[in-house]
Amino acid sequence: MASADPLADARASTAAMYNSSLNYTSADASKPNGDVLAQSGNLAYVNLNMPKPWDSSQKTPTLVMLDGQGNQLTTVANPGDLATLSTDFGFDTTALPSLQSKLDSAGVPYKLNGWPYGFISTN
Repeated sequence: MASADPLADARASTAAMYNSSLNYTSADASKPNGDVLAQSGNLAYVNLNMPKPWDSSQKTPTLVMLDGQGNQLTTVANPGDLATLSTDFGFDTTALPSLQSKLDSAGVPYKLNGWPYGFISTN
């Protein structure tokens, strides 16, 4: 592969594959196990069914990355992981302001759940 930046090309190819209308989905792929509170692009904020040992009904609000078919690829546990995961999957983060706006409009307290400065803050 002759390219000035093969890594960037590989990331772009990865994003194209995940967002393709062709079926590149793994047999183990699944939709997020929980309630999608808002979605924009490949990013969604989901109340995942991740029970705590002391409370089996508890849901954990989490930012997740999705493929073009809505299957969960990974979770983004904290702000420090967002840039790296977005880059690795080749996803554009320009959807973050829209996602944040949708959550703000719905009154979802995502800032209390690991994102104190929101998704787009540089703090």
